[in-house]
Amino acid sequence: MKCKLTDISKSYNGRTILDHISYDFSANGMYVLYGKSGIGKTTLLNILCGYEQCDQGKIEIEDNQVVYALQNYELLDTMSVDENLKTCAAFYPDSFEDPSSYMKALKVDHLIHQYPNELSKGQKQRIMIVKALCRRADIYLFDEPTSALDKASASAVMELLYEKAKTSTVIVVTHDLTHIVKESTTLLEMKQGKIIETSKFQGEILNSHVKPIEIKQTEINTVMKSIIKKQSRKTMLLYSLFSFAIIIMLLINIRQYQWKVYDDLYESEYLYIKDPAEYERTMKDSHSIINFLAYDTGTNTFPINAVPSHHEQDKEKLKDGGIIINQNTAQFLAGQYGVSETELIGKQFRLNYVHGTWINEISFEIREIITEKDAHTRAMAYYNSDDLKQRIDNYDEINTIQYELKGDSAYLEKLFNELYDQRIEVFHPMLSDKYELSKQGSAEDIILWLLIGIIYLFYMIFIYITNQNNWKYHLTSNIILVNDGVPCDSIRYVYQRLSNRGMLMISVVSSCACAVCFVIEMHPVFLIFAVLLLIPYFLNRICLRKNSGKFRKQHIADLLKASQEVK
Repeated sequence: MKCKLTDISKSYNGRTILDHISYDFSANGMYVLYGKSGIGKTTLLNILCGYEQCDQGKIEIEDNQVVYALQNYELLDTMSVDENLKTCAAFYPDSFEDPSSYMKALKVDHLIHQYPNELSKGQKQRIMIVKALCRRADIYLFDEPTSALDKASASAVMELLYEKAKTSTVIVVTHDLTHIVKESTTLLEMKQGKIIETSKFQGEILNSHVKPIEIKQTEINTVMKSIIKKQSRKTMLLYSLFSFAIIIMLLINIRQYQWKVYDDLYESEYLYIKDPAEYERTMKDSHSIINFLAYDTGTNTFPINAVPSHHEQDKEKLKDGGIIINQNTAQFLAGQYGVSETELIGKQFRLNYVHGTWINEISFEIREIITEKDAHTRAMAYYNSDDLKQRIDNYDEINTIQYELKGDSAYLEKLFNELYDQRIEVFHPMLSDKYELSKQGSAEDIILWLLIGIIYLFYMIFIYITNQNNWKYHLTSNIILVNDGVPCDSIRYVYQRLSNRGMLMISVVSSCACAVCFVIEMHPVFLIFAVLLLIPYFLNRICLRKNSGKFRKQHIADLLKASQEVK
């Protein structure tokens, strides 16, 4: 088994850390690398393990047979000690030893069901050493393995390392040689970027006794799910709230300030012009009808719009003073008479009109109550025009008249808007409300659209920031997996896939919800947002790729420093 460095150099910001170092670690045994803090000991281990690249030189080492126990002795915080060990065992089912003997030797066997946040630094460090020793390898790298341990624990750890050094290369980095050195130790001092051999003891060079391991993808998936599950749930919940807040705001806006047409009016094809003298060109297509005065309650007035019914089937029903009223008129009259709406059938009510210099009244009998969704607040009543003319003497001399004009919906709406803008008194049971509410709701409408836009913008910003934070949060766990031998490419792929899966589901569901709203409301803005709510998925995907793009083995040392700065 070969482990050899030739002419290795490394610099940081113009400062030389490793200066043309050459050394052969191929023989089995214990190598203790010591020196002052910051001298480059950890950098050398990172280069040996492949976590950093040297500026120059040659490294001859079999990468898949190296075990590295990091100085920060971190464990996967979403798993218990037992689960951490079993996870590593799952990666190496044929080359992972039973940890129980190591656990007992280091007196941490009672911590098997504890979680990392319940352990002291010394306890975590001993468990990290157990996990490293359980893996069969040709080369073991330990960075300050006794830094957080008392004398007894440090001695117990070193006994295990020396035992492992009988059949493997064990390189230990330290700045304190107390309790570490035995006679069977090669001492290497790091000074001014060089390795100075102060004592030498090396065993024979052995052939590799560890077969290359290929970690199963299913095991990586299982562990990654456990790592990101907790944070992912919170993130997906917040993403869902943003998406459906947008949809709810759209529904509020469309329903409250945009007009919804049911096409449910008893007489929808007629426009009523109450000031015909101002608009002569409509007269050739129209004919006159009575313009009844508002209903007088004695204390105030209530406008009831009484117009002719043009339905053939109503002629018999409305003869002899019959009238049909809608739900708004019925609600008003029921309040006036102190009866229920159903009890209004057969009752009489009167409407006034101006005839010459007199105000006359005419009585109608309520024959039917209808529901007109598009009438909204308008109180409507429908009579038979021929029957009314027979009941009123000198009908043609009536002063208060209006003209009704027939046309399709597009023509009537265009004409209504034109007349309304010219301040000509015009009426339509649906268009009147539509025009007035569109004017009244314009300011609120703008505010709601701005609010929807702000929520959408914050949604995009939140996705970007959350991706940054989640990646930093999971960075240490991902580095631990790399240290356990999981390829960086596999971690990147699984992390991106699992993190983006929930976002895909939310985007598709919210987009489908917009499509359903479009079918119900028939408003094109829902189709626009059905597309816009798919964009967060692609943004999330881009952010995931950007954040994990640098997660490569040669950058692990820098990423590890970054993860420690976050903590």
